[in-house]
Amino acid sequence: MSLFDLNAHRMICSKGDFTKVYLVEQVNGQLIATFKHVRPPRRGTEVFIKKLPRDVLLQDIVEFAVRCGDVYRIRLLMDFSGYNRGYCFVTYFNVTSARKAILTLNGENMKGNHVLVKLSFDNNKLEMRGIPPDVDRAQIFEKMSEIVGNGLKAIITFKKSSKERGSGNNCVLKYDTHRHALEARKQIWPRIKLWKKTIEVDWAVPREIIQLRWFWNNPNPPKPTVAHVVATVATSIRCLYKIFASSI
Repeated sequence: MSLFDLNAHRMICSKGDFTKVYLVEQVNGQLIATFKHVRPPRRGTEVFIKKLPRDVLLQDIVEFAVRCGDVYRIRLLMDFSGYNRGYCFVTYFNVTSARKAILTLNGENMKGNHVLVKLSFDNNKLEMRGIPPDVDRAQIFEKMSEIVGNGLKAIITFKKSSKERGSGNNCVLKYDTHRHALEARKQIWPRIKLWKKTIEVDWAVPREIIQLRWFWNNPNPPKPTVAHVVATVATSIRCLYKIFASSI
């Protein structure tokens, strides 16, 4: 079946037999349905759906999500009782469909529940805090490649600002996929002992969001200038774009 045979795609979904186009498997407590024989779509095409009915099925989610575009993958989190955990991740084939889902499916009724739909942060970066100042990027890459090197692509180093607490520098481990970053986090979170120091590890938060939080939470913000206002508005727009994936 061709990917572009959309009518057949939706017909199969409505009949409940979508195994002809989806590979269904259970991996690490997740029921995963993946569209067969196509390449994964680009980043930014995944949405997070929360407040699902606990007895909802994969077919129900496909039929709900396909209203906004064709679905590449669904990851439904399960518990030991056999019921789902109330949330799932849906990946579309393009960013437009993901944005449409956020704007149109959020708050919609699914079997009596008003679900929450928002952009999924497909995070592929981990941040390490408290690295000794005398340790350079090459040393970090060499050491982390030995420990959590699967999929590790780059090391981004930066010094702490005066607003950030603690001693030492920070760095970001950039992986090729969220899955590889997640695997690495499981091994070294929340901290790891390196270079005779305790290094804290967690998901990397975009620097723009950190700056935006500081600006809005600062009890004594600086006197605004035109340039400052323009920069702040631009930062806010970028952050909102990332968070809500609205079509700005």
